[in-house]
Amino acid sequence: MPPLTRWHLIDGPAPLAAVAAHAAAAAGEPALVIGSRRLAALVQAAGVPHARWISAPLGRTALARFAAAAAIRRIRGLPELVGWSPATIALARALARPARGLHAAVRDAAQAPPLTDDPATRAAVRQRWGVDDATAAILLLPTAHPLTDAYDAALALGLADEAIRSASPSDSGVAPRHLRLVVAPAQPGRLHAHRLWQDFGRAELLIADPAAAMPWQALPACDAAIDLGPTPDSPPHPWRPWLDAMHRPIVGPAHLPSRTGPVVDARTLAGRLAAAVTPSAASSPAAPA
Repeated sequence: MPPLTRWHLIDGPAPLAAVAAHAAAAAGEPALVIGSRRLAALVQAAGVPHARWISAPLGRTALARFAAAAAIRRIRGLPELVGWSPATIALARALARPARGLHAAVRDAAQAPPLTDDPATRAAVRQRWGVDDATAAILLLPTAHPLTDAYDAALALGLADEAIRSASPSDSGVAPRHLRLVVAPAQPGRLHAHRLWQDFGRAELLIADPAAAMPWQALPACDAAIDLGPTPDSPPHPWRPWLDAMHRPIVGPAHLPSRTGPVVDARTLAGRLAAAVTPSAASSPAAPA
C-alpha cells in the first residue's frame, strides 16, 4: 500500500484558516491553500512546513476544483485530504471520487486541535506588545464581518478603561488595571479606531499586530476577548472553545436594534468588559457575558 500523505485544504475566512494552519504546522503536515496571497502568507507564517497555493476564481473555493486536482495529482503516495470548512470538505469529497482518477481519503476536521496556554509564548508576545502584568490585553476576535468593527470595540474598551481607572483601589483591594485592545491590522475599522484614540491622546490603547489573527500566539498572550458577533444568532467564533479551555473571559456580543439592523451597544459592552477584568470576576472567568 502506498504511503499516506495528509494534506490540509485551507481557504477563508481568516479565523478558521488560522486554526487550520496551526493544526497543519503543529502536525508538521503540508497544506494546499485556496484563496488569496494574503491567506497563503498567513499559512506560511504559522510555520506550515510545505504549502502550495492556488487562487480561487471569483473568491469561490468550488471553482478551484480543476487547479486543486492538478496539484493533488502531483502528490506522491495516497493523499488524505483534510477539509476545514464546508467548501473545502465538499471539494475534498469531489476530488476523491474514483471517476476523477484521484484515490484520496477525506477527513472532516470538525474539531480544532488543542492549544496550550504556553507561558513562554505569552511572555514573548506580551513583551512585543509592550504589555506588563498590570495591564490586561483584550483581543478582538478577528473576522471580516462589518459588525466586528474595531472602532466599536475601541470605544467600548475606552469606556471600560476610564471606569476602571476612576475606581478607588479600596473597592477591590488592588490597584486598577490598565486595558489595551489588540486587533489584527486588517480588522475593519482599525484606522478609524486609531484616529479616535490619537485625537484623545490615548493612542497606546490600541495595539495592531498580525499575531492577533494567529490563535497560537494571540490566545496565550491575551487576558480576555471581545466577540462582536456578528449577531446573537450567529454560530460561535471558532476560537471560543480554546478561550474557554484557557479560562479567558469572552465579552459580547452586545447589540441594539436599529432601522438598518443590529448595531454594537458600546456602553453595555464596556460594563461587561470592566467586570470581566476586575479581581471580583477572576473567580469565574468563564462566566457568560
